[in-house]
Amino acid sequence: MKKNNALLLLIPILILMSASCIKYIGTYSYSSQRKLVFPDSTIYFYVVYKKVAADKGPIDVRYYFFKDEKIRTSYGFPEGYPLNGKFLVYSNSSIIIEKGRFNKGLKVGKWYRWDTIGNLCNIFQYKKGRLSGKQYRFIKEKNYKLIETFKNGLLDGKVTEYIADSVIRTDYYDNEKG
Repeated sequence: MKKNNALLLLIPILILMSASCIKYIGTYSYSSQRKLVFPDSTIYFYVVYKKVAADKGPIDVRYYFFKDEKIRTSYGFPEGYPLNGKFLVYSNSSIIIEKGRFNKGLKVGKWYRWDTIGNLCNIFQYKKGRLSGKQYRFIKEKNYKLIETFKNGLLDGKVTEYIADSVIRTDYYDNEKG
């Protein structure tokens, strides 16, 4: 009879432990996949489960981190568990809204953003948290396209606007000269 009582006491503990693990989709070496569900979307992302050293980075670089069950941002360094790895946002109708990758809290590589019906709106490229290279913005309904060139987070190079594949504006920026 004592064994049955001990088992009955253990069941609520096991249920609580399993419920707390629902938020974790899987664990990979030093990061774990998480999931946040909102009324209009679902976000899948990875976090480093060890807080990185609070070495301050450049004050103009935005860090993304997970703290108090929310994705948060700060400038200079992450104040929680940095996002690290794939990042996906889906609408409730299973359309991808945003796709990209983080490295220790900083956006890196190509990031894509779609509208709620699946039209591609933006392609951004990041290097260590800053816009870098060609950036693309699209408005399908207006047949509009904007191509900008960035370096270290600043416009630097050619900027071209198109409507229906016709150039309507071209500018040049040179941030090396100030």
